[in-house]
Formats: sequence, structure tokens, C-alpha cells
Amino acid sequence: MYSQRQELFDELYKMSVEHGFNTHLNNPPDSVEYPFVVIDPVTMRSRRLGKFKIAGTLSAVVHVWSHEDDIGNHDQIMFQIENSMLGLNKLETVFLELESINPRTMNVKEGNETLQHGIVEVAYKSN
Repeated sequence: MYSQRQELFDELYKMSVEHGFNTHLNNPPDSVEYPFVVIDPVTMRSRRLGKFKIAGTLSAVVHVWSHEDDIGNHDQIMFQIENSMLGLNKLETVFLELESINPRTMNVKEGNETLQHGIVEVAYKSN
């Protein structure tokens, strides 16, 4: 049995890989090909509902890194991640209710190159 945090992380990782995205658990080596996805560890704010029942809010952040001129592909990756998050309502041991989803993209200068850094923050109520 895994924690709710690990269950959500595993589901997001599986979803990303199933979409065919180059997915990493943390920042990959410099030699990795763009675009790629990085999934941060999931966090949880919890509250006790009874002697044996805990509910809370699970929060996750997914990063998408692409070349500056790959706007269409970057947007498609962000869109697929967002849609998958919107459709997620159950993990192995808990039901989820979407609380918020906040996608954004910014340009980031890395050495001589400008990259697109997409961030999708999502929060689910769990019970």
C-alpha cells in the first residue's frame, strides 16, 4: 500500500509516459532531448475526519521544457497534460475532486538559448 502522494505521483508519471512524453523524476542531464517533462514530488495537506479516516488536498506540479521555437508542440503537450489531470477522479485507494488547475508558460534564458518552461499546478481534494 502506498501513500496518496505516491499514488498521485505514479498516476501522473504513467499518464505522461503513456502520452509518449520524455518524462523524468527530477531535472535530467544536459544531454536530454527537448521537449521533456519533469514531475515534482506530490505534497499533501491532510485533516482527520474520524479515527481511521483522513482527507486532504493533494498538490502536484508538472514542468514541460521545450525549445523556444517549438510553440505548437509545447502547447499540445501542455494541453494533453491538463486534459489528463481534468479527467483524473480516482486513484487506487482514494477518490479525487479537482480543486484547481493552473497552467502557465514562460520563456527562460539558459546559456545562449531561450526555452519555454511550462508549469501545470494541480490540486485535488481527496477523501
